[in-house]
Amino acid sequence: MEREKTNNKVKVTVRFLENEHEQLLKCVADAGFKTINSYIRKMALNGYIIKLDLVPILEPVKLMRNISSSVNQIAARANATHNIYAEDITELKERYTELSESVAGIVGYIRRLEE
Repeated sequence: MEREKTNNKVKVTVRFLENEHEQLLKCVADAGFKTINSYIRKMALNGYIIKLDLVPILEPVKLMRNISSSVNQIAARANATHNIYAEDITELKERYTELSESVAGIVGYIRRLEE
């Protein structure tokens, strides 16, 4: 016995002043939603929308890849020549410092979002 699928949607109407509607459209676009319906439903049911700008994370990821590559090159050279050069270690320390500062900036950004 197969049940018939029902669509129990309830229509809710909300009225906005013209300037509020313009502000709503901007909020919908800023949050990355395609429709006002989906935006309002999300806000009504969850109370908030968080849209993270992940661009700041790209730099630390790039730095991590560079550090990883450098470590691999140093390890290969050390295995082949049994030498580790001070310049290589200095460069790694500098990149690691950059990475630490970038990650600290991201953590600060996330903490400000929590407030």
